[in-house]
Parts: sequence; C-alpha cells; structure tokens
Amino acid sequence: MLITSSRALAPSLRAAAAASVRSYSTMDLPSFRSSSVSSSHPISFLQTRELCSSVPENGATVTNETAMNVQNTILLMMDNGQPGKSLDAVLAAADQPLSERWEEMITIFLRTQAYAIMPFGFTSDQAGLAAYTQSLHTLMMAEEETQEEVRALGGQIWKVMLTRAFAVEAGPPLDIETARAIVTKVSFLLQSTEFLDRVRTETAVAVDGLSSSATKDETFMAKRKVLQRMLPEAFIEVIVDFDYIGETGYIQMQASLFDHMMDQTISSNMAAASAQVMHAAGVSDAPQQ
Repeated sequence: MLITSSRALAPSLRAAAAASVRSYSTMDLPSFRSSSVSSSHPISFLQTRELCSSVPENGATVTNETAMNVQNTILLMMDNGQPGKSLDAVLAAADQPLSERWEEMITIFLRTQAYAIMPFGFTSDQAGLAAYTQSLHTLMMAEEETQEEVRALGGQIWKVMLTRAFAVEAGPPLDIETARAIVTKVSFLLQSTEFLDRVRTETAVAVDGLSSSATKDETFMAKRKVLQRMLPEAFIEVIVDFDYIGETGYIQMQASLFDHMMDQTISSNMAAASAQVMHAAGVSDAPQQ
C-alpha cells in the first residue's frame, strides 16, 4: 500500500524507518494520550493543536525524504504492525461512546508517529511531535510537491485508520473554505447561550451524582464525559448542512479537518469556542495528565 514518491527515498533513511518499525514491538509505548496533548480543549480535532505551537530544540528539521519515510513508516505499522491490531480493538469496542473511540484512534496515531520520527532526530514525546509537526508544516508551505506527497500518504493512512477502527470509508478531501465554514458554524453554536446553559446544567447534574468524597480528578472526568457526549452531538447537528450525516459523517468530517488543523481561522474559532465551553463546564483548570 506504500505510495511511491516522485523522488527516490535515500537507502539510509529507509533503513532508519525500518528500525523504527522494529522498535515498536520491543520498547514501551510513549505514555501520553491524545487527551493530554491539549487537555483543556476536549474538542477532538483540537487535541493535536498544541503539536503546532512548538519548534525543534535540537536542530532537527524535516526534509522531503524524512517526511516520506515517516509517512510510509506510519502506514506500514498501521497496515501490518501492532498499531493496526490496536485499531481493530477500537472497532471491537463499538459499545463505547463515539468520542472515546475517536480519542483512542488518535492516541494510536500519535504514538505511532512518535516512533516513526525517532530515527530523524526528534524525541518520541509531545515535545518531539510538536517540533516535527511545526518543521513539517514549514516544509510543506515551501514545497508544493512535498505538500501533495505528504497529503497523498496521509490519505492512505486515514483510509486504514478509519476502516480498521470504525469500518468507515474516508470521505472526499475537504477544501479550506468549506472547512472554515463548518468550523465557523460549529463555533457559533458552541458559544450560543442555549448551548452553554445546557453545558452548565448537565455538568452540574453529573457532579451531583458523585459521592461527597469525590476527588478533583473524579469531578473533572465526570464533567469531561458530559462534554465528550455533547460536543460530537453539536458537530453532528451542524455538519448535516454540509452533507455529513450522523456518526459516520462526523468521523469523515473530523478526519478531513486534520488537513487544516494549522489554519489560523479554524484554530482561532475553535479555541474561542472551546474556552467558552470549558468555562461553562467549570473545568478551565484541568488536572495534569
């Protein structure tokens, strides 16, 4: 399933990528989860937003060859390695809430990417992922050919993830104007008085259901579960106007939005909405993950 780049991949980089695949089965997985990337923003596609806000500290940069090898390594591991089996486990847990299954799939992706970037000078933690993401973005903005190649491989990766984790086919690419329109409409709904009042009411009910000895973390998680249910529902209400229907449409839309997660209009709109929702829920000070 590996895409062939228009530029030959260096043998030394191919060997390094292969070593990364082997290391996945013999080393402990990185301990972070997608929710810890941005725990104060539980809107699922924003969980990787902080990966775009850092720069490399060790001088490592992404070249075309690096980007192609990382993408190919991720695809190989999703197709044939432990990450693929983990995706199958997500599919088997179909009785779990949609947001939890989505978050687990993103966790699998981030952990796989963390291993794939190690041979190229990036650490296998959140700081390394942030540095890699920023360097890759810079490269893609400078080289149109690289942008096309990375996105083509990304499409193959998403196809595998969505098929194995949700038995859903990837949707068509989402152009930037439509992506902005979706996010603007969702952001408007999330910041509406009616929605924020619902957040206050339903999180309060969830907390009232806890024991009097509930810890701060337990209170936070109770509120977070409410948001994990309400936020996808809000998206689904809006995206029907863009021909994304139900849970399947939500999954396809979220996957397509990942192509545009660094767009300033999109990230600003959702950051503003997220801040309002978190304030209404009373979880602005999330516990450390």
